[in-house]
Amino acid sequence: MEKSLVVQGKSLEDALDKAAVLLHWPKERIAYEILQEPTPGRYGQSGVPCKLRVTPVSPAAEELAPDNPRMQEAEQRLPGAERDLEVMPSPVFLLSLQNLVSLVPRVSLFPDPTPMPPTQQEPREIIGDVNLGSGPLCHDGDVRIHGHVRKGLRVQAAGSIHVLGDVETAFLDAGGDIVLTGGLLGTARSRAGSIACRFAQGARLDAPQGDIAIRESAMHAHIRAGRSVTVGDILLGGSCYAEGLIEVRIAGSDSGVPTTLIAGPNKRLYEEVEAIRDRAQRTIAELRENDALCRALLPQEEAGAALPVSDRLRLWRALAAKARAGDALMQMSRQKSRLLGMINADHTARVCVTGRAYPRVKVIVDDQAQDLRDVIQYATFSKDYEAGELRITPYR
Repeated sequence: MEKSLVVQGKSLEDALDKAAVLLHWPKERIAYEILQEPTPGRYGQSGVPCKLRVTPVSPAAEELAPDNPRMQEAEQRLPGAERDLEVMPSPVFLLSLQNLVSLVPRVSLFPDPTPMPPTQQEPREIIGDVNLGSGPLCHDGDVRIHGHVRKGLRVQAAGSIHVLGDVETAFLDAGGDIVLTGGLLGTARSRAGSIACRFAQGARLDAPQGDIAIRESAMHAHIRAGRSVTVGDILLGGSCYAEGLIEVRIAGSDSGVPTTLIAGPNKRLYEEVEAIRDRAQRTIAELRENDALCRALLPQEEAGAALPVSDRLRLWRALAAKARAGDALMQMSRQKSRLLGMINADHTARVCVTGRAYPRVKVIVDDQAQDLRDVIQYATFSKDYEAGELRITPYR
């Protein structure tokens, strides 16, 4: 059975060109079966690609014979010394050659093509919704969904995710950007990119290395960005954290809904320092247990007493664990010192309110906080690092 592949392209010719590259085979010697006819896009949307099942076709023995016009044409292109040599293959040789050529696609002379890196994979186009019928989606490149992502589904992509619709209580996980033309009710996490949507309600948005932009409103959402957060209209309830800039038009409401705005890298740095302290406490507890075991068994070992095999194994493991714990504590100490040195080093964090901020809105810039008691309009919140207090200036 000859090797076959499934390829797709914008057109029939495009798909055949890709098949020729993947199979390392001339395009005119590729048999194909059309699995999906190409359909042009409408209203600015991309259409359905052409999908083929392709199989390389081996040349027949007659085509390799000297009297074949193609073989004669190839011989004419050879140097004169090689043209003077006439080879008269016997029928037995031709039959053996035909059997050998027929086996070429089966052996490892043409292995399966190596998959492209995730950034070079073709985009995955989904025409319609991602629902229980289609199931969860996982792709090593970009994903474009021409519909909605329904409740309880998961879409994971190594590249970017573009959704031309709404995302219900679903989970989006992308290595690049996440762009939604509609709203978000679930969770969106971009590991190395940014997130943009029309609105967010009860959602979680996480872009630790990028920006988050919400065109309209964010209601009771939990937002976390490594650079900046921009909300075009109302930010009501929940929490919003950015290491750089937070810019909103209206924060909170006149009914006094608790809303928290946090800017600056200090929050992340303090969390990492606290995590190191927790790990250090666990390591110290293990170190004390191993040290007590060593103090109990090591004198007997040094005195030449015949310890049981189980006790000797416990002693060796405790000594190795003590050495590992000491190295880990030294490494954690260096990490903690580096993080503490980064606190209050960046003075660019700020919170900008281009409209109004209502009472019960809590603004934190680095480690300085203020609970608003009155309505404030057109204000910029930043930290005065010399005085060590929060500063409110007119928004510009």
